[in-house]
Amino acid sequence: MAEEKSIESYKKELEDRMINDLFTYLREGTAPTKPKDLDNNMICHNIIYNLTDDNKGNILLEYHNEIITKAVTECYEKIKDLTDSEFLDSLILYTERLNFFIFVMSRIFIYLSTNYLKAAEDANNVRLFKQDNICEFSMDIYKTNLYDKLKEKIEGVLKADNINEEKKEKIKNIISYVELKKPKIIKTGTVTFAWTETEKNC
Repeated sequence: MAEEKSIESYKKELEDRMINDLFTYLREGTAPTKPKDLDNNMICHNIIYNLTDDNKGNILLEYHNEIITKAVTECYEKIKDLTDSEFLDSLILYTERLNFFIFVMSRIFIYLSTNYLKAAEDANNVRLFKQDNICEFSMDIYKTNLYDKLKEKIEGVLKADNINEEKKEKIKNIISYVELKKPKIIKTGTVTFAWTETEKNC
């Protein structure tokens, strides 16, 4: 029980230092601030580092995926009943916010990519994961819990004559991202992010 409480206390620290702020950004568009953000990022990274080295990689991966699933599901619920241009605007907005959310989470949990996922094997020395990095789990969750559920609706709205080309291009970018086989999210500007095909770690 003491060990479980210790893990839960670390989770709470991760939430207090970084994850709760990410959810605030997701919901309200208010990004975490620096330099506090930089300090908390380093502390969170060290928590993941130490717990992974303490053979808690499986628990951390499950926790990471729970957080991403919660974030993606929240966004899905916000946009699923919208229509036409409002639907596309919200899909673009919340996908952009999710990209920020996922990028920061990938940086916090990067040690799982380099020191757990690639090393995890079963008793027969067979790799446990097809994913090489934490980004791939995030994209899988985005596809399953948001994009796939809205795919037909997206395709239908895109056919409308009143949708401008700029919006269409942004939606086409989203579609291209979910089709990547080995996705990795990268920073392309101060507050912009994109997905790319890669075999490298996050």
